Amino acid sequence: MSVITVSEAGRVLGISRTAVRRLIERDRLTVTGRSGKLLLLDEQQVRALAETGRRRGRPWAGATAWAALCLLSGQRADWLNPDARSRLRAKLRRYTVEDVHQLARHRATVSRWIAPEQARDALPDLLTPTGDTALADPAIAADLDLEAGPSAVIDGYTTPGGATDLADGLDLTATAKGGVILRDPPLQAPFAAGHTPAAAVTLDLMDYPNAHLAAAGADALDRMLSETTD
Repeated sequence: MSVITVSEAGRVLGISRTAVRRLIERDRLTVTGRSGKLLLLDEQQVRALAETGRRRGRPWAGATAWAALCLLSGQRADWLNPDARSRLRAKLRRYTVEDVHQLARHRATVSRWIAPEQARDALPDLLTPTGDTALADPAIAADLDLEAGPSAVIDGYTTPGGATDLADGLDLTATAKGGVILRDPPLQAPFAAGHTPAAAVTLDLMDYPNAHLAAAGADALDRMLSETTD
């Protein structure tokens, strides 16, 4: 039997060591031995769990994805009927971070842009912030147990169908590596409270190329799933 460490398992699963340990606590992964202070896991079991996440099925439709993210964030999802919400909550108790990351990948249409200076000044008031931009708010950062600070990008949700008009109105230039990220969601109801549901913020962080922010997002989402399980 081939074995790997917790750190190696985290790289296979795309999650942090803390999240791997939570999978062990929930009996999703089995410790097969030790090497000094290092826990050893069955590599085949880890890779099977990673493949389960990738093959969990078709991504959720927009209404379901946002209902799941709102439930994980402690918000209401009244656009689903009570029975549908109950079934979804039961499924969330069985899902891992990677499952939710895969299933909710169609939560918005994402585009990147370069903005002239005047547009960069206007954008924060026209978007509902997410990802690193949302962490500039100390309350949101504290809620996710993350460190608050200025963002290197402008990342936020537009109104449904509003990204193109917003980009045209502010003379933004489309580019794959632009510092402005516009996320066009399929419905507005999840943003009724005036902020992005916390679980969506964590998923958006997980999509960043910055490994530290991606791992922080995964850890925060894992804590939400743990609370759903409890």
